Amino acid sequence: MQVPISEAKKFISLLTKLQIPTDVKLYEGWTHTDPILEAPMRGDHTYHRDVYEMVCKWTTGKGKTATSKLSHANKEKKCQIGQREAEDVFDERHHPMLQPICPSVLVEAARFCNPF
Repeated sequence: MQVPISEAKKFISLLTKLQIPTDVKLYEGWTHTDPILEAPMRGDHTYHRDVYEMVCKWTTGKGKTATSKLSHANKEKKCQIGQREAEDVFDERHHPMLQPICPSVLVEAARFCNPF
């Protein structure tokens, strides 16, 4: 059973109508457990990289966040450093913890048996 994407799209539409800033990224073919379970088991940390980049955006003045004591120039510099770090940190060729920890065939078998 999957959570219907139509519900997420309705929620996004409502937020937009209420003029609430919204960032949306839909992951084609992913279920609601892929970001935290199946993808990391296969060594795919796309979602975690995206979260890291959004946090960088929100905390460096690129998005709407709480007031910060950093100057605009320092925020820009920090974000640029953060983007480079994201590329390095989430590159499975350079980080041994991002390697697949389970063969894809087993992940797919588990997905078939997953009641969620």
